[in-house]
Amino acid sequence: SLATCILVFMTILYFVFFRPAGEVVSFPERKILVVLPFKNLGPMEDEYFADGITEEITSRLSELKQLGVIGRTSADQYKNTKKSIDQIGEELGVDYLLEGSVRWEKVAGLESRIRVTPQLIKVSDRTHIWTKRYDAILESVFDVQADIAEKVANALNITLLGAEQKSISQKPTDNLQAYDYYLRGKRYFEQGTAKESY
Repeated sequence: SLATCILVFMTILYFVFFRPAGEVVSFPERKILVVLPFKNLGPMEDEYFADGITEEITSRLSELKQLGVIGRTSADQYKNTKKSIDQIGEELGVDYLLEGSVRWEKVAGLESRIRVTPQLIKVSDRTHIWTKRYDAILESVFDVQADIAEKVANALNITLLGAEQKSISQKPTDNLQAYDYYLRGKRYFEQGTAKESY
């Protein structure tokens, strides 16, 4: 809009002509977060699904410019770890941890359901900043992932830009069976070249 353009122009004029010499312009520091592998509360064969949920949430949060997200390879070493929040925070240099659990309920003749319970924790004082339990049908899994990313951003006072909002809300596919096969394939691939994986 015209008002926005004028505001931007006036701001540029201030920094070019009127800001006192030597004045330091400070920008908000990025908050650093790690998404720990979500715990699978279902059968062992559903482990790949919990890993997929973790990866999708990590990917969506990585789209936010004001947030630094630790890579999955570094985060995966803490799967089923007994280390404390303090230890993990110090080793990775993070301000926040996002952990959680996943349960996939499959009942013959009924719609599959998922329960995802994420928890956002501040490392410095080990307090819960945000938590929520999601109970949804499997078809809503992408909406759940997007909502978790959005709620984490809100809890950290991160303003989502239009492109970021669109990116974290994007559905990778409308075919849930294809998505399931994709997650299974990734799991087998990561297990290496063992005969069982083939």
